[in-house]
Amino acid sequence: MVTELYVVFQETWGPAIIETVFHSKVFFLLSVLSPLLGFLINFFGSSKLTKFQSGAIAVGFLLLSCYGSYMLFLPFLSGEPFTILERSKWVTYYLFTVNWTFLLDPLSTFMLVVITTVSLCVHFYSYEYMYSDPNLGRFLAFLNLFTFFMIMLVVAGNLVQLFVGWEGVGLSSYLLINFWHTRLEANKSALKAIIMNRIGDCSLLVAIFIAYWYYGTFDFILLSQLLSFLLNYSIVIFGFKFDLITSFGFFILIGAFAKSAQLGLHTWLPDAMEGPTPVSALLHAATMVTAGVYLVTRFSFVLEYSPLLLNFCLVFGSLTAFFGSTVALVQVDLKKVIAFSTCSQLGYMFAACGASAYNVAMYHLMTHATFKALLFLGAGAIIHSLNNEQDIRRMGGLINFMPLTFIFMLIGFLSLMGFPFLSGFYSKDLILEVCFAKGSVYGLFAFWFCLISAGLTAFYSFRTLFYVFLTKPNFTNFWRHNLMNIHDLSFHMFLSLLPLALGSIVLGFFIKDFTVGMGTSFWQNSIFFLGPNLTFHDAEFLPVKVKLAATFAATFGFWFACWLYYYKSKDLYRISFKNIYVGTIIHFLSRKWCFDVLYNKFIVAKILNRAYVNIFRDLDRGLFEYYGPFGGMFRVGLISQFVSHFQNSRLSYYGFMGIVSIIVLFGFILHFILGG
Repeated sequence: MVTELYVVFQETWGPAIIETVFHSKVFFLLSVLSPLLGFLINFFGSSKLTKFQSGAIAVGFLLLSCYGSYMLFLPFLSGEPFTILERSKWVTYYLFTVNWTFLLDPLSTFMLVVITTVSLCVHFYSYEYMYSDPNLGRFLAFLNLFTFFMIMLVVAGNLVQLFVGWEGVGLSSYLLINFWHTRLEANKSALKAIIMNRIGDCSLLVAIFIAYWYYGTFDFILLSQLLSFLLNYSIVIFGFKFDLITSFGFFILIGAFAKSAQLGLHTWLPDAMEGPTPVSALLHAATMVTAGVYLVTRFSFVLEYSPLLLNFCLVFGSLTAFFGSTVALVQVDLKKVIAFSTCSQLGYMFAACGASAYNVAMYHLMTHATFKALLFLGAGAIIHSLNNEQDIRRMGGLINFMPLTFIFMLIGFLSLMGFPFLSGFYSKDLILEVCFAKGSVYGLFAFWFCLISAGLTAFYSFRTLFYVFLTKPNFTNFWRHNLMNIHDLSFHMFLSLLPLALGSIVLGFFIKDFTVGMGTSFWQNSIFFLGPNLTFHDAEFLPVKVKLAATFAATFGFWFACWLYYYKSKDLYRISFKNIYVGTIIHFLSRKWCFDVLYNKFIVAKILNRAYVNIFRDLDRGLFEYYGPFGGMFRVGLISQFVSHFQNSRLSYYGFMGIVSIIVLFGFILHFILGG
């Protein structure tokens, strides 16, 4: 049946669809293996390499990877068919076979461009930012490894390979968040990130088992072809009957939710800020958190057959967008403001996927990667200049000290809030339009929550700018020499931020036509759309007031932030703390909707209590020790005491016991001889 499907696939999509072109192989190997080589050289040779050599190796190999990615991507702009590079068998056990299969289609090469471009900027920036760290080579090696596993994830042609990249990204994030491993908070944050992601990993594993058990393959293309044959099948889980496609898609969604920090599984994301700032830029802009959006888009052929999953994705995405924007309103840590902004923007992307506008989600993913990396790297420059100070209340007036950084941060925040004709304006507003065009209750729910989030995004963006750059300086906790060391961007940092700033300004306009333009064939068959769910075209004909709603909301948020933090800045204390209602809301938001409190009280505390009572006290210290080491030692003592009674130092007694032993021994020998 598999062979027949391949024949049908070739006849339907063209005979040139499955080919291994020489230049594709070369550029593919260049794109994938370059970061791995950079990791191996820097990791095993860091003790023998100078800092300049480590930086040159890391950045040089990323430059090669970026070049290879663009060479793979550019042919798809002219409509070339995608390529499958299938190598030798990887795992074989009777009928169970997993091959090394790499899928180079518009979706994977689109992600390759995003990953390698942002990673190149982050690597170049990290050389200057981490230059004083004695372990610079190891840090750059881990960045290379992070990029390599993310590339492996997006070019995988089957679920098993994807899972290897999926786990590798989680491992790399742990190593980078915990890079300064002598800090207790870094240890706890890294553990929290990897444990929370285990939920998504287990869910994705279940989806992989379902794929092989019911469809007999891990291959993406075969799964997309086989899915329609089992539309009416059901699956039984713990005695309950569920639709097969809905169950398969649900476990994929939970895996994506955990990796992309959606509401309920988001708690690891702000704590991941304990790592160095370049880690935050890479993790939040182009690698780990975008893996969930990529996974959902890759499995669009599953979600499209389940309206329940689409509505589930739509609602949770919009709630995450609202949650992230509300919590960012009251954060005082510069990096956490941008982190919760990432959480909010990921919610927008999932809302677009729930509205069956996967191309719009990928469009926003690319534009978001540029301005979010710009914001994180700009924040890193501020923190680096202020001797690792991150509290925005202890800043102020930095526009006089760091005008270039202010310009870059202003561009990033304007693009984030959707200022007209910047990149965020094109992509984020389009998500609201497709949610409204959905026409259902869920679509309107997502539209209004995302619209409110747009206003809140503008508010916290300018709140941050006022606190950091535009208000009076508040350096009371700094020593004089720290004030004297405030400096603007260095040459390396400027070159890293410049392409990201240009992308935040013009990228949304230049890539709109071929990514989400009417009638574009760029995505080919890498994204699946089911006719009844396709409402993207309806978004083109919405009333003007709906199209401008996000701009009006952002304008209101901007003016409210200006009024509150410029004209009413002296009354902030009275408004925030003297008013009991406002104070309660601020306290609730500052505790991040109390998710951590609820988890610790009702889940973590109960698990730890059960673990102590049932496992540690009763099982480990009880049963195992009673019949194990402690019990064995106690019984050896008892046996020794019993045997010692036979040692009475009487020669007649020893002779008698010797004669009895000989008689017993001969008795056993005669028994076996006669019995034989």
